[in-house]
Amino acid sequence: RQWQDLEETFEHVSACHERGQGGIFQDPDNLRAQDTYRRISKDPGPVSRDRAGTLTGQGSWKGENSVSFYDFFQIDGTSLRNVYRKLASKAVWQKAPQPEFSEFLRTDSAFREGYWTRKPDPQIPFSLMRYGEGVKFSALYRQRGEDFEMSTLPSWQTENRAYFQAANAILHQQGILPASTYKVDGRRTLLKIGYLFPPAIQKLLELYSWPSDMHVSEADYPYLTSREMETELFQELAFALTPLGYQFEKML
Repeated sequence: RQWQDLEETFEHVSACHERGQGGIFQDPDNLRAQDTYRRISKDPGPVSRDRAGTLTGQGSWKGENSVSFYDFFQIDGTSLRNVYRKLASKAVWQKAPQPEFSEFLRTDSAFREGYWTRKPDPQIPFSLMRYGEGVKFSALYRQRGEDFEMSTLPSWQTENRAYFQAANAILHQQGILPASTYKVDGRRTLLKIGYLFPPAIQKLLELYSWPSDMHVSEADYPYLTSREMETELFQELAFALTPLGYQFEKML
């Protein structure tokens, strides 16, 4: 019966992951979903599949093949530095009047006031903007003297919050991307997300963590930045994400 419950739990976890949802799990027989994750290799590249039927939120491993950490969790393994370089090299700039209802990526480090501001940054080489009333469209922008220039972005880089990869890359290039901070408390780690990650990473964290404050509505749950997770899993994730340019700093 316990193994059957375990299988049902993972079916639920996997379904939540595919839908991009986090979740708080009430498991039978004191079985905790956050404990039943795959023990990831210390190498963020190949992840070996153990013969003993190791498990993750996406199901059970069988066989001895290996797969990239980034491929397994469907995370883009491109570093933020290279994301920025690709944005710069593929931009096609055109002079344009500043659109109505425009918002610009905040680049003054006052992120507690929100990620967007009404004023463009004339000093930055280029940055991210969104515009439109109701439905928002995203683009890169830059200012050259009195000229305002825009470069449109393909939908795959902007839809479903995908623009967070570009936002993280731009802030990283400017040296102002906030680090996430953490505090280890035995088997649990408190994680305060400094800046929202790109969707695939954010969803992975939501899947394998839970809010520090449990008295929240389901609607608020995925967007809370103060979370707790299993210490060993946090260490594996931080090890894999740090080479991409994300920073994790220990709380004082």
